[in-house]
Amino acid sequence: MLIIDKIKERASRRNTLIFLIIAVVSFVLMGAVIMAMMDQSGILAFLDMRFFYTFDDVTEYLTALGETGRTYYLYQKIVDSFFPIGYGLGIALALGYLCKKSDIKNPWHSIILIPIIAAIFDFMENLLLTTQIVSFPSLSELIVSIAAITTLLKWIFLSSAIGILFVCILVFTVKKKKTDSQNIET
Repeated sequence: MLIIDKIKERASRRNTLIFLIIAVVSFVLMGAVIMAMMDQSGILAFLDMRFFYTFDDVTEYLTALGETGRTYYLYQKIVDSFFPIGYGLGIALALGYLCKKSDIKNPWHSIILIPIIAAIFDFMENLLLTTQIVSFPSLSELIVSIAAITTLLKWIFLSSAIGILFVCILVFTVKKKKTDSQNIET
């Protein structure tokens, strides 16, 4: 697969660190927006921080935010555009690096795509929720339903990617210790 090969080609500690820093910075900026929204409305959990939501949940949430809160939520959506790039590429590059260093081969190197898929669902979620924030109070049940499904899929793929990353770190560490101990013995 071309995309997997490109990611593995560019997978290095430096590149991984760059994208993980982008994720952390955007996460911190989103935290500032969350605090502003909380001050404005007393509401903490964004829709996209939940695992699932309904049309009624979205209607109630956007109503409770009020006009100023919805404006803050739009700002958060702009900042949240960078977060999936950071975590998607950061985790994919980390997986690519670990696959290279641990000599993980086909078909297992396909795991590199899982954080990319999570990021794609995150972008879709952001776009769909943005359309509903802008069109409020004229919400679309269909778009809200699709957004809720993309949110759920984002969380499934993101949590899977993080779990796989930990497993790959463990495999890498065990293989490295095994190699190091064999080198010491010889």
